[in-house]
Amino acid sequence: MTAQRPSAAQRERALIKEYDIEFLGPEREHRWPERYRATFAEARNVRGCFFEDLKRGTRTLAGRPLSLPVNVLQERSLCLKRSVVPPGLDPMNESTLRVMEALVFSRFKAEVKCKTCRGFHWIADFQAIPTNETEAKSLEKRRSERFLCQCPREQWDPEGFDDKGDTLLFTSFLEVPVHYDPSEGLVERGIPQRKPDLVMGLKTTNSVTFFQDEFDSRRRGCRLRHTPFKRSGLVYPFILVESKSEENSPGFEAIQRQSAFPLREFLRLQQKLQQASGQPLDPLVWFFSYQADEWRLSAAVVNNGKYQVYDLWVNRLLDPSGSLQLLLLVDFIADWARDLYRLKVLSCLAGGTDRVKRFRESSTDTYASQRSMGSVIRTVSQPPVQLSQEPDIIWISSSVVTEVNDARMSGVPLRSDPVNHPAHPFLRWTGQSTPLSSPARDMTIRHANMVEFRFLHLRMPYDIQALSILLGTVMSRGLQDVKTLWETVKPVLLDPLRGISTTLSWIDQVKCLWLRVSPVAEDNVTDADVQAFFQFRTYLRGSDWQLVREMTCISWTSGSIAALAHLSGDDSRLSGASFQLNVEECVSSKATATITRLGSLTGKASAAAAFASLTLYLDRNASNWTDREAARGEDSLFEALIVPYGQNIERYVDVDSATLAVIPKRIPPAFAKSLGLRTPLTPTAKAVLLHCQPDNNPQAPRWCLMVVEEVDFMLDKAVGEMLTCAVGYDGAFVFNSHQSGILSWVRNAPLGSLGDVRCIQWWLDHLL
Repeated sequence: MTAQRPSAAQRERALIKEYDIEFLGPEREHRWPERYRATFAEARNVRGCFFEDLKRGTRTLAGRPLSLPVNVLQERSLCLKRSVVPPGLDPMNESTLRVMEALVFSRFKAEVKCKTCRGFHWIADFQAIPTNETEAKSLEKRRSERFLCQCPREQWDPEGFDDKGDTLLFTSFLEVPVHYDPSEGLVERGIPQRKPDLVMGLKTTNSVTFFQDEFDSRRRGCRLRHTPFKRSGLVYPFILVESKSEENSPGFEAIQRQSAFPLREFLRLQQKLQQASGQPLDPLVWFFSYQADEWRLSAAVVNNGKYQVYDLWVNRLLDPSGSLQLLLLVDFIADWARDLYRLKVLSCLAGGTDRVKRFRESSTDTYASQRSMGSVIRTVSQPPVQLSQEPDIIWISSSVVTEVNDARMSGVPLRSDPVNHPAHPFLRWTGQSTPLSSPARDMTIRHANMVEFRFLHLRMPYDIQALSILLGTVMSRGLQDVKTLWETVKPVLLDPLRGISTTLSWIDQVKCLWLRVSPVAEDNVTDADVQAFFQFRTYLRGSDWQLVREMTCISWTSGSIAALAHLSGDDSRLSGASFQLNVEECVSSKATATITRLGSLTGKASAAAAFASLTLYLDRNASNWTDREAARGEDSLFEALIVPYGQNIERYVDVDSATLAVIPKRIPPAFAKSLGLRTPLTPTAKAVLLHCQPDNNPQAPRWCLMVVEEVDFMLDKAVGEMLTCAVGYDGAFVFNSHQSGILSWVRNAPLGSLGDVRCIQWWLDHLL
């Protein structure tokens, strides 16, 4: 009798066993691998959460306090439940499945932090803990100091500093073929190529690409596979989702067979990265499988040379408790991916966690295109204050330089010894952190993404005596008398379509947003309705070639306008009562987005704006910026009141500054076009040489290498190659220095025509 040939399913089961893939089912906790035990246990604890408890108004689930309001959890759970088609009705089609999956995994594409208060929109109620004790304590401290956003929900997604979704740290593929490692010959063995319904992995952001390329270069051309897909954009997948339709479905065992080798491939990517880097990484892939409304969560790991899959949870989404538990599990995994997994992968690629922290983007909120690197606050009413920020913030100011954790701002003045703490790599070659001797001091090296942000606020006093003293200083510098000044600014101040009707507290919020600092609660500070005018400038500072972005605000109360009219002798009987301000919330919200958008300029756009000494004014609709020609009234206001103060501006103007490293991101074309930037840099330029004769400041460097592309400033050779490219560029950009301390670009000139260039050769010799 002829032996019966094994079926396709039997052959597949045999191959799964041969390649050491084991589906172990819902094992007891003591049988879990020890290094994964705490993570698995936290995920399984979700089974103790029930929707009925939420209906009773409880503030705890599974014995732990809830982070989000009860009604938010109820709303999310019921929304997911309603997306499921009940059994017996028409089977769920492809579009219905995609909608349901989008609801389940929405956390990976949602903003995490508020753009206004920097509080979290959500905090996971179940959280993974690192196995390393030191890392666990550090993460626990950061988590304990996070706080929920209290802003109205309609303010969560304003058009602001970033475009939504531009800087997400995770991405997903739908039904994209998984390609196995060619060296294993799996396809030749008859193992079919699979297309999982959904795969989630790390998005190839700038930092991922940078460390990935650097990792491959260290291996001398022996490149490691970072992704199992032909498509680019996703590396090191950590979630796999597979489903079967309700009708004629072969069941979950078929889903396991279909997903076995993709799971193995994902684990092998992590395993090989860990082995090649020598850094700690425990391979882990989360496996979601579902049929109709029944969902299961398993965890695939590498243990004792085998690829093991453990079942952790199962429930039905038509049960509100099942929907609630699934959402809590996804919150848990999203939190794990942000706080643990992504950092571990980057650390493997970078060669250590310390290097990652210097270049790391912010977390998954789309407000993450800027990383705060330091702040020195100088005001007329307060001494310098050291501010505490988010976990990826490093102080780099020459007066306060220290690395800080996730502590919140206390408002208590502190002191720190700058010598004991490293500066940001972008400042390594500026002379601020490294003593330089001649001829090195004749040239500094700057990056266009390292920017000093400044916020200036002139509050016009309503007290006639105080206003008289202020204007006396202006007039003592040879400017117009008060009457002429009034005639100049009167058309602007009395035009209801000029400026922004807002409050002093809103201006303080804009300042904090511009400088990336947390607001400080001050006692005995009264709010007031004001008419505010905003000017934006960006330029290169003549003393050290620092790129500066400056936001200046002049605010007037109705009383200060009346006081100026009185001092000028205006007989129109203008009084505070006759000039009323109508504060509009929508205008303030629009202005916030318009103002903060200018903070995102990086690379060539950042350099081009500074080279041109770009000056802009907020338009009357608070929705765009206009140049001097289109804003003559506002221009005259700032020329009359701000320019005359010069170096003594701090006597009357609150001046706050923060040095920030801006993370590169795509700038919307419409926004870039509205600025009217005409960059003098060629598309291939990675760095350019800038030159200025030290007429006003003999101590200032005559040369500056301005880098406009991504480069590791800790690698001498990489910086040297940038300098080589700049020397090969068509000459240098020549700047004039003004008494105001601002440099202005005037022309390009060959290097040979600019005098002694020995300092450039000195830098080349020492860097290469």
